[in-house]
Amino acid sequence: MDLWFASIDPTLPAPWRSVMDESSGLVFYWNPETNVSQYEHPNPAPPPPLLPLITTSFHGIRPRLYLSTARLPSLVYA
Repeated sequence: MDLWFASIDPTLPAPWRSVMDESSGLVFYWNPETNVSQYEHPNPAPPPPLLPLITTSFHGIRPRLYLSTARLPSLVYA
């Protein structure tokens, strides 16, 4: 089996590499640190948690986020 590194995929999390099997033309993914290979695109690490909303003044209008258990959060201008 001949293997070739496929084009660089910026969506791959480190240290994953895309590899092409030249005989079949199929691309698979390989992690050189763990030696794991798979056909499914590896999921990137989850994004960091969102920062809390910071209220700021914009030309005298101060948006505030009010949370209610009865409905979705709404943006109210005070």
